[in-house]
Amino acid sequence: MGRLENDSLLANPDYDQAVNRAWDKLGGAGGIAPDVRKAVAASWRRCVDSRVDPHLRQAPPPLSGGKLDRLRALNNELIAASEQIMKVSRELLAGSGAAMMLTDRNGVILNIDGDNRALRVLESLNMLPGASWNERCCGTNAIGTTLSLGLPVQIHGAEHFCESIKRFTCSASVIVDPVTDEVLGAVNVSGFAGTYTPQTLSLVVNAAHRIKAALEHNLLTLRYKFLDRFDAKLSTTDRSGLILLDGRGVPLKVGQQAKEVLASFGISHGQLNPQIFSSVAKFSQSPSDLTKATLPPWLNADWIDPIYDGDQHLGCVIRVPVAGSRMPADGATDCDCLKAFSNAKGESAAFKQAMEKASRIAKSHVPIVLLGETGVGKEVFANGIHLASTAANAPFIALNCGALSRDLFASELFGYVDGAFTGARRSGMIGKIEAADGGTLFLDEIGEMPLDLQPTFLRVLEKREVVRLGETSPRKVAFRLLCATNRDLKTEVAEGRFRSDLYYRISVVTIKIPSLRDRLGDPSILAEFYLKGLCKTHGLPEKQFSQDALRTLNSYSWPGNIRELRNVVESLVLSTPSTTILQSDLDAELSCASAQAFTAECGHIDGDLARGEFEQIKRALQRTSGNATQAAKELGIAKSTLYLKVKKLGLAEFLDSQRTIFR
Repeated sequence: MGRLENDSLLANPDYDQAVNRAWDKLGGAGGIAPDVRKAVAASWRRCVDSRVDPHLRQAPPPLSGGKLDRLRALNNELIAASEQIMKVSRELLAGSGAAMMLTDRNGVILNIDGDNRALRVLESLNMLPGASWNERCCGTNAIGTTLSLGLPVQIHGAEHFCESIKRFTCSASVIVDPVTDEVLGAVNVSGFAGTYTPQTLSLVVNAAHRIKAALEHNLLTLRYKFLDRFDAKLSTTDRSGLILLDGRGVPLKVGQQAKEVLASFGISHGQLNPQIFSSVAKFSQSPSDLTKATLPPWLNADWIDPIYDGDQHLGCVIRVPVAGSRMPADGATDCDCLKAFSNAKGESAAFKQAMEKASRIAKSHVPIVLLGETGVGKEVFANGIHLASTAANAPFIALNCGALSRDLFASELFGYVDGAFTGARRSGMIGKIEAADGGTLFLDEIGEMPLDLQPTFLRVLEKREVVRLGETSPRKVAFRLLCATNRDLKTEVAEGRFRSDLYYRISVVTIKIPSLRDRLGDPSILAEFYLKGLCKTHGLPEKQFSQDALRTLNSYSWPGNIRELRNVVESLVLSTPSTTILQSDLDAELSCASAQAFTAECGHIDGDLARGEFEQIKRALQRTSGNATQAAKELGIAKSTLYLKVKKLGLAEFLDSQRTIFR
């Protein structure tokens, strides 16, 4: 007889008789004999304390069909991760007299497979799906004991507490969560006592590790899908103050502003864990099944935005409002509408007229076209309209129609399925239209949309459904359309570059956003706004403009509009050592900016004559607001000659920028 290892998790059949004698004495006053391993002795003591019947003939009846279905649904991730292991067990254990089973964290069997003869005998003991095999129900057994210990364990023959299962040998190991190390369930192999081998413990330990690895792989796959869906659903302007939670409430990302706001609630970054957020994730999936009381007291239910891929819940985004603001809600007041346009600064009559019109139209669902030169802040207006609308908490999705090739634009807009084209993602991709479902789709440079794609997009607007590339089944969508352009779409229609039916469909309301040179007094207001923010961004002391510099800001023409203004201010913030920016600092910066713009526009032109021609044509196009016929007449050349020179001198984009709102 071998030596008994009291600390061993492996059974030793040589000690069956000694273990039987110890079990017979359980009812006496004496302690448990030393011939019983510590893990078994401790389990027997728990069974005695729980008044488990040692003469129990079988486990309690299993759960009924509906309850078992619900339990499996709760453990769907665990079941999916173990699917391959359970499939292999049928072949591995065939003819062995043993079966493998998967349980939840409470010892309830979820799945069982293996040798048919063993399955029939085990079924007579209620060792089948829906039956609980924890220690309180069935005494000492590998499933219940491994869950009690949190360690792998083997229970053989006489070591079982209940008489009816002493003819079996069992090995089990816990399955732990790959992120939290929380026990999720157990994997167990049970067979007749004569099939005992120490290797079955290694088998279940290996199986548990493989299930854990599969869980981790599946979890990462879902997280990648979540992040893809998140990227598609939210534009980059929406990402301040966000907390990203996966489907189980594990924080994937906490924005810096969100950390600061949570710190004001007394919640440190170290406290942001699944224990806090698991209820949030559940609420985002089934808000109708839970009450708001299940959420942390600091969290408003309106801040939660669930993320889905079709019917699959992937997680949620918490939009923590930054200090001094709150999330817009349905039925927003006029004051709330003005807050939605807080990033649009200005006091000029032209600017206020545009902003007030945008505020009035925001609550409607009609399409809007924003007209304006490059750099006037069309996306800022579009975002403001979205935040002032009744869909403020829904996604805002932006796409530039002129920034991508035709094929890439089509895949970004409509999405595609697996195998739609060479190089497509294996899982396919959701398009911007689907991502905007329930919210707002903003198409910048709508005049650049490829002509052959315009009928397809028109069908989306008319039928309220989209078909991904490579797919035949339509998907229902509902979104608010905002468009922007620096072109005169009526001219584009007349010249055959834009479809008239799409034009009339999208231009229900038109809002003209004035260029910065037409906004009297606004350049200095914007410059001071950017100056304050950029000093803070770069960690520099606050600076100010001198009065002369402010006057210069207002008198400059700003051909690059707000975009140019911001770049100039940022350069001054970084390059000016003094806390006061003087007119001389600004003049030097504007001179440098003009030289850079000139170099970029005509650096390829040789000689003073060419440069003079460049400037002459540019001024003519500016004076005529891009009317080529009038510009050619002013210059005394044919219209066809003008187009050739525009192409040669690299002025095509400038010409397009002038053909806008002043015609």
